[in-house]
Amino acid sequence: MPFLGTDHMKPHNIILLCTTALLATSCMTIRETSNTYVLPAGSTASLAGATIAGEFIPKDGSSSFNASAMVYGVASGKRFGPYEFALYATGHRQQHDNFTVHSLAYRWSSGVTDVVPAAYMGRAVNFRNTLDGGVIQATWHSPGELRSDFAKETSVTVEADVTVKTRTGSERRKVSLKFDRATVKNTSFHSAPLEMAKQVRRGGVPFEDLDIGANRGDWKPR
Repeated sequence: MPFLGTDHMKPHNIILLCTTALLATSCMTIRETSNTYVLPAGSTASLAGATIAGEFIPKDGSSSFNASAMVYGVASGKRFGPYEFALYATGHRQQHDNFTVHSLAYRWSSGVTDVVPAAYMGRAVNFRNTLDGGVIQATWHSPGELRSDFAKETSVTVEADVTVKTRTGSERRKVSLKFDRATVKNTSFHSAPLEMAKQVRRGGVPFEDLDIGANRGDWKPR
């Protein structure tokens, strides 16, 4: 399961499909199925008052779209690997400053280990506003992409050496997060006015951080 280059956050087919579909319809429903690895509830880590978690983002897939009188549309998509990975920390305003990942390794259930090259580590990532509004988040994006045999690999454990810096000090330690193989189904409703409102309240959230952690529409504090 080697890293596959370092091209970062390529747009997914279904995102392009939905953008085009919204231009042609007033509203639409998106039904999406993803083969991915998820962190079970209650499996996050805590450091200096911040919560550490992560997400595997499937980067390949297929999609389709049907419209009724160009007013209402239904889009469906399937997503699968290779994967990009984001490790993030959620914290509180006036308390948390930045988040640094010093080292990170992926330990797959088959015994294979992928280690992120040291050249990509050690850069502090600032905490920023989120779409949730109640918390701030610092998001570190792992370089490149990861391939896995989804039928074979039942889990992957992410081991990372991280630091969270606060206004009054910092804390550093190693964290371990185990992600389980899962097929996730999600249904969401979209309309042009809702999408415009989402952009207005985006509040400076970087595009690459959208739909990760507290920037997901269905996010709940863990």
